[in-house]
Order: sequence, then structure tokens, then C-alpha cells
Amino acid sequence: MGKPFINELKHLPSSLKWGGEVGISLLAKFVAWTKGNPLITVGAGGSFTVAEFTRLLHEERGGIGLSHTPLSFIQSKTNIRDSYVVIFTASGNNRDVLATYDAAVQREPQGILIVCGKKQSKVEVKARASERTTIFAHAFPAGRDGYLATNSLVVFSILMLRAFGHPTPTVELVTNLSERAQQRWKETTLLPTGASYYLALFGGWGRPAAIDFESKFSEAGLGGVMLTDYRHFAHGRHNWIDKRGEQSIIIAFFTPDSSDLAKRTLALLPPSTRIIKFETHDSGPIGALELLLDVFQFTLYVGQKVGIDPGRPRVPSYGGKIYHLGPMLSNKRSPRAAALSAINRKLVARGTLGNQTDEIALSKARNAYIEKLAGTRFGALVTDFDGTVVSPGAGPNGGLSEPVTAFFEKLLRAGVQLYFATGRGDSIYAIVAASINRRYHSQIFISYYNGSVTAPLTKAPPKSQDGPYHAEFEKMLKRLRREPLLANVTNLENKNFQITAKASTQLEFSAISIIIRELIAQESNDKYKVVQSSHSLDIIPLSASKMTCVKLAKDRLAHEFDVLTIGDRGALFGNDYELLAHPFSLSVDSVSTDMHSCWNLLPPGCRNVAGLVHYSRSVACKANSFTLTLPV
Repeated sequence: MGKPFINELKHLPSSLKWGGEVGISLLAKFVAWTKGNPLITVGAGGSFTVAEFTRLLHEERGGIGLSHTPLSFIQSKTNIRDSYVVIFTASGNNRDVLATYDAAVQREPQGILIVCGKKQSKVEVKARASERTTIFAHAFPAGRDGYLATNSLVVFSILMLRAFGHPTPTVELVTNLSERAQQRWKETTLLPTGASYYLALFGGWGRPAAIDFESKFSEAGLGGVMLTDYRHFAHGRHNWIDKRGEQSIIIAFFTPDSSDLAKRTLALLPPSTRIIKFETHDSGPIGALELLLDVFQFTLYVGQKVGIDPGRPRVPSYGGKIYHLGPMLSNKRSPRAAALSAINRKLVARGTLGNQTDEIALSKARNAYIEKLAGTRFGALVTDFDGTVVSPGAGPNGGLSEPVTAFFEKLLRAGVQLYFATGRGDSIYAIVAASINRRYHSQIFISYYNGSVTAPLTKAPPKSQDGPYHAEFEKMLKRLRREPLLANVTNLENKNFQITAKASTQLEFSAISIIIRELIAQESNDKYKVVQSSHSLDIIPLSASKMTCVKLAKDRLAHEFDVLTIGDRGALFGNDYELLAHPFSLSVDSVSTDMHSCWNLLPPGCRNVAGLVHYSRSVACKANSFTLTLPV
């Protein structure tokens, strides 16, 4: 099992070169959007080292980061709906990573990134169905790792280094670092026989290397390792040296930000203490990479001294059985799980997660709401477009998916009216007209620019230049652009019916959202409001509302029928907030605090377009109407 470890290390320069050249636009885009939001990283074995490395990269720019092993992530109860998740896996096929991905989807974070060293893996195939998952899967030039993570660890580290905007270390630099490490361990006489325990002391950017040291020494059976930072070591862990010093060696990781503390700590230990220093003079992630290479070479050195090849350490049969056991998971797709998810979404929106009184009240409200929906005949469907009918952030091209088109045409055949309430202008017209059979176009209406203009599909869409607010919006744009942040990071566009503002990262988007809302509140004289989609803000007249087409639909219906609304941004300030305040409304993503509207009744992890399709399976059509029967 495995490969000779010395052969694995020979591929490191080519792995580094490949990691520095492969396209990373998907990674960079995902990382940019996580800025300003919590980032959760997950990895097992050597991949946990990269999870820690990535956490530090995120925290270095001011973010909140948390790293997990697969089981700790699966068992965590933390609400991660406002977070992003990155999962690292060399093969993408083991049970732990598959269970981790399932758990991530079910907990509904803002987005998931899978970084995988194999194409067409099980996790990649599973993830293709998710609109919220970004997949970066490539076969690495060194091929599959042997027993210990080596080349995959280096490639993952370089990829994330680049994704976070750091300069890529050159092949020459890493080759020199590697050669220096090899020479250091060839010349050392610091490893006496009889050493069984290692205390790995670290600070700052020494942490990833220390974690990898523990991983490699434990997995290869080279010695027991205690991990501790320099100040945690001060809280009693130094007593190990007094009681077990003869069998122990301290591995001290030195980085520029922890060097002084490390020197002062080690100087107080007894002179007989055996200490090996791993030192880098580079600060930040480049220094962390140098220390990782030191760990690789030291692992080889110790393995040669004790007669164990770290790449082929002879794994016992029970080890393989334990590895393939996988986590023992409960059934997250049960009806009970779906009910709990619906209630938890409301609890999170209301800020009462963990409040049993509110949970009981919401449970009753959910059941009553489902019964109310089931007892109503609907003659029209009003749906949001982006994030509901098409994926969040979908461009102006393309068409509706086959299941969505089939659902709409099923309704239209029965004589049901179909309305689209969208923040888009004319780009929606071509998509809908091309996707749905022409014979039904007279039953379809589009409410453009967040309800500013509503027209049948049989009529040409409104032209932006015909909007009535050009002059007022131009004045407003000049005021907005006097704010340096808005001028520098925001794309502001006057569409005459509305002003649309976009930013490239979540942090910038959150910041411009606050600034724009305050400016509009101060200077619009209550004439305009701001509504928010996944990646943009729209400034619209106070009179504009997606409810316009709901009122139009109700006026055209027989009195025994009502209107069902569906959208994705149902929370306060979301561009579907008013639409989903309607008494008969369903969300495919975020919800409001209201107990009597805007429920998301989807199974855990089912969102956006997949959510619309899921709801469609509970629809039964009748003459000029449909009913909706969801499981209680």
C-alpha cells in the first residue's frame, strides 16, 4: 500500500509549478465573495492542514474562520446560513467527504466550494445538482498521493494562496527551500534513539506545519505528538518535559511573528531538553509553506532513522476496516427533518433559535399554513425570476431548465395565468418567450424593474430609455458617486426605471448596502426605496412593487380562486419581501419573520430552482386552477 515517500517528494517542484499555472478563476471568484462572511473549511488527514492554512488566509484579511474535520463538521449544530464552506479532498470518493458534503448542503450555507484532486469523483458528480456549489476538480500531475498527503497538500496550498491574492512562490524558491531542508536533516545529529514523544510548539503561521507534523507522524507511526501553541504550553503542558523528558523531543516552529516568544519560552527549559527548531524568516503564508517543506523532509529523515517508510508504513487490516466505516448519520431526508428545517429557517429569521416557546408556536403555524395552502384553489402563479426560476446570478442568455418549463406549461395547459415579477429589464423577455410554447404567451405577464412596468408577453418589453426617472436618477447617481467606496468598488447603472448597484465581493456588497440605504433614506424625501437580491441592490420608486402583478392577477381571476407567490429573497429588504408577504406565498431560500406567510417548506438543502421544481411535484391542476398539497 502507498508509494516510497522519497519518490513522492521528488514530484514537489512539478506540483508547485502546476499549481502556480493552472487557471483559478473559479476559486478566486468564490474567495472574493466570501470576504466579510464567516468561512468554514473542512479536511481530513493531510487535507486538514490545508483547511487550517485557508482559515488563516481568510482571517488574515479580517474574516472569521473555522476549520473542521469531517466528523466535527457533521456533528456541529452551528447555524451556518450566512457562512461559506470549503471542502478539500484529494480523491473525492471516501465516505467522510461525501457525508461532509451532504451535511453542508443540508445546513444551507451561502455557498460551498469543493477543491478536489480527481476529476469525475463521487463528490463532484453529487455536487453537480447544486446551484450553490462551486467545483474545482483537476487531476494533479504527480498523480494520486501515496499513503501520506504530500503533493496534493502542496497543490491545494498554492491554489488557495493564489485565490486569496498572494504572489505565487517560484519553483526556484521552493526548490531552494526543499534542498535546504534536505541538507539540514542530512547533517543533524539531534535525533537520539529512544524518542517516542514529540511536543510540537507553534505560533501564528507555524500552525499549519505543526498540524501536518502531527498528521504525518501519527499516520506513519513515527511517534506520538502533542500539539500546543507557545502560551498554551505555558498552562501546564511544560510538566510533560519534567515527567517524560527523556523520551521526548520538542519541535519548535519559529516564524517572524512568534520568534521572540519562542526563544524566551525555550530558554527557560532545562538544559537537557532536546529541541529541534523549524525556522522560517518569511512572514505569512510563504513562511508557512517553507515550514511545511521542512516537515516533509524531517518525516523522511526520521522514517529512515527508525526503519519506517512514511509512504508505506504497513497498515494493519483493522485500519482499513476503520477507514471504510464512515460516519454514522441519521436520515436527514425524513419528513420530520423537513419540518424541522422549515421551523429552523423561521427561528433564524426571528432571532429565536433555541427558544422552545417560539419553536412550538412556529410548529403550529407551519401546520396551519400547509393546511391553508391545501384548502385553496389558485388561478395564477406569480414568481420571482433570478434565484427562483433561474439560478442566482444567471446571465441574460440561456433558457429555462426542462423541469421548470414542463411545470409552467403544465399550469398553462390547465388555463392558469403565469406572472413573472423581476428586477430585470428586457433580458427576461427573450428567455421566457424562447422557452415556453408560443401558444401560451397570451397567458403570461411580466412585471419588469421590480414592478415598475407590467405587460403581457405578447407585447414588446419596455425600453430602458423610456423610463420616467432619468433626470432624477442622474442627480442621485452624482450624490452616490461622491462616496469614495461607492465610486471605487460599485458598478452603478441608471436604467431609468431604477438604479442598479453591484459589487464584486460580499464584504463590499454589505458595505455599499448600508451606505446606499442611508443615503436614500436621507435624501430621497420618501420617494424611493432600496431592495436587495443576491448580488445587487435596486433603487426604485416607492410606488413600484412586485405586488403590482399580484393585484393585476387577482383582478383577472374568478372570486373563488386566489394567487400563489414564490420567490427567494423573502427577508426584510429582500426584493421579494413584499411579494412573499402575500398570505399565500412560498420561499425557495430566505424567509421573513412572519408566522403567517413566506414559509420555506423545502427539505434540508433544497434551494432556488431545485426548490421550485420540488414544489411543482405537489401541484395538481384542475380547470383554470391548481392546488398545492405539501406533506405535514
